[in-house]
Amino acid sequence: MIVDCSTSEPDSTAKLRAGAAAKGALYIDAPLSRTPLEAEAGKLNVMVGADDAAFAHLKPLLEAIAENIFHVGGPGAGHIIKLLNNFIAQSICTATAEAFAVGQRAGVNVQSLVDLIANRVHYMFPSAASVTPQVKSGKLKAIAVTSATPSSLAPGLPTVASSGLPGFEIVAIFAMWAPAKTGDAIIKQLH
Repeated sequence: MIVDCSTSEPDSTAKLRAGAAAKGALYIDAPLSRTPLEAEAGKLNVMVGADDAAFAHLKPLLEAIAENIFHVGGPGAGHIIKLLNNFIAQSICTATAEAFAVGQRAGVNVQSLVDLIANRVHYMFPSAASVTPQVKSGKLKAIAVTSATPSSLAPGLPTVASSGLPGFEIVAIFAMWAPAKTGDAIIKQLH
């Protein structure tokens, strides 16, 4: 049994799995996530791509290094899920960098943004619909909406742009990407 704990491109994983099978070996993709601190403590996250029997055989071994073991699907699924996880993490990093750049261009004290991110001030940007009940109950205080125009879900609530950051608008666009050579079988799994 070969257990690949790297972050790898899905087509490479398929080729390695086929090569191992040709030699009579089982190849399992089980990439890791979290930080070196969790690694030292044996509290990594593992995303395992394997059939049920192989996963059951491997799980006791993984429990020695991992706090969270996710059987995410059949062979190859572990590396796909890991890449999607990395995509989400990089999206957050990109959005954070953009927020600092916009704040600096707008002339605000970016230390205020550092305070927000460091949890010195509690904030969030959820959808208006998801927090309206908490605002109405008094658990949350609405400050502004991030859209370019006021929301009918929050009558009287100003936009961020009209509150001192002209031109500010958050528009959410979600997409899923894969390498150009990703096989049709993998793409069908994602649909």
